[in-house]
Amino acid sequence: VKTVEVKNDVAEFQIGYTIAQEETTDVNTGTTSVQSVIKWNIPAVKGVDFDSTSIGFLINDLLKPAYTGVYAEDGSAKKDDSQTYYQECGFETPKSVLKITFNDGNVVTLTVGGQTPTKAGYYVMVSGDPKIYHASNEDVAYFLKPLLTFVNKEIVTAMQPEAEEDPYFYNNDLIRFDSIVISGKSV
Repeated sequence: VKTVEVKNDVAEFQIGYTIAQEETTDVNTGTTSVQSVIKWNIPAVKGVDFDSTSIGFLINDLLKPAYTGVYAEDGSAKKDDSQTYYQECGFETPKSVLKITFNDGNVVTLTVGGQTPTKAGYYVMVSGDPKIYHASNEDVAYFLKPLLTFVNKEIVTAMQPEAEEDPYFYNNDLIRFDSIVISGKSV
């Protein structure tokens, strides 16, 4: 994966990554090793620590989209005299469009249409495949999230010094807050 572009009702952003070298120590043997680790980021947002777990969920769900059934074999086929399956399922105004670009230049787009009549899921299409699939709410949840979902919101961790210390203590003093103010535009 080279990049992932996310566009939904509440956000539009691109996800990229860097490869970092992290030193780890085996707790059993005390042996230290260096490993290459993927660090997901959102290049347009600087100075923010991202929640790699949340971004990882989005990437994993995108690479292996799950579905509960096929609704239509051909989304462009006429359902009735007035509309196609594509129109009925909300693909003219999709809830989310995710474009994944691979390192070899191949691009795959996953489009989330409207919610199913039972509200148990959404209609989903993948580029190059004419089928319209049912996907559960859980399977598309990360595709519909705002940008803030992917930002690390752990205040204590963000304030913690680089040294390996208890996250609730700094210089052997318990970290206490009189107040915490968070401000900014909705993202």
